[in-house]
Amino acid sequence: MLVGTLSGPFLTRKLGLVRTIVLTQLASIPFMLILAYSYYLPLVVPAFVIRGGLMNLGVPISSNLGMELADKEEQGLVNALLMISWTGSWMISVWIGGHVIEAYGYTVTLNISVVLYMISTVAYYLFFGKIERKNTDKPGWHIRQVTHL
Repeated sequence: MLVGTLSGPFLTRKLGLVRTIVLTQLASIPFMLILAYSYYLPLVVPAFVIRGGLMNLGVPISSNLGMELADKEEQGLVNALLMISWTGSWMISVWIGGHVIEAYGYTVTLNISVVLYMISTVAYYLFFGKIERKNTDKPGWHIRQVTHL
């Protein structure tokens, strides 16, 4: 997880904020599938750690993107909305996931998570993919001026 967190700034300089989030989310999906279908502990433990690192790598980058897109006077509200949506989704998913796990086990739950994760990643790219542009005069990326999303 530490390696994932520390690699975030390097990846965003190379790929941009949106592409880093999308690629790390997509890269975490095979590890979720390993967790869903493997019972071999030496394979599951590294998959669990790598999946956690990849999935958590995007959280601060996504928050940074939200702050970049928001006007200065709206950043506090945007941050609050991001935190409410994050914790609210955890609250709802834990409740629903607990019932699904109790009824069907972890495999079904992880498969549902993979499908939802793929849908949300594609939607994220379709919605935000065009707002970043690679700098031509210096290394890195910059956010285009957006009048509306």
